Amino acid sequence: MALFDVQFHSDVVEGVHPASLGQLFLTVRGSVSGNFGGGEDIADDCAVLFNAFDVAPLSGRRSILVSLSPYGRAALTQASLEEYGNRVVPADKLLGNEVSRLNDDISHRRLSHESAAEQCCIEVAGWISQRLSPIPAAHEEIIDQTLAWVG
Repeated sequence: MALFDVQFHSDVVEGVHPASLGQLFLTVRGSVSGNFGGGEDIADDCAVLFNAFDVAPLSGRRSILVSLSPYGRAALTQASLEEYGNRVVPADKLLGNEVSRLNDDISHRRLSHESAAEQCCIEVAGWISQRLSPIPAAHEEIIDQTLAWVG
């Protein structure tokens, strides 16, 4: 996993994000949205999951972003890409209310300058590592085959 403190210095930032792996956004301030061709998914001031997507126009303001490997996304969410791919999903739907509490705590500490981005990223990484579950063998096999094909 890779973690980033993302800050946009404009009221609205829009762009087309290339195809990507799953990502967890802890929304510190503002909203995050994505349009995958089937309508816009929007999440305001909450944690959201982008569950591996082909191409998505994204907008947002300020977030702690966790980019997950295919294995990491599967181990964290146990969610099917057939059902959740190419979508913005409120993270609590797949990760429970604890991710909302984490988002609120990190947001408060970042906005009040109580905690540096590096410290928050370390805490988020620890939070995630405690919630990883084994990946079903069939799911792992599909990931292995896909990565071999892409490689």
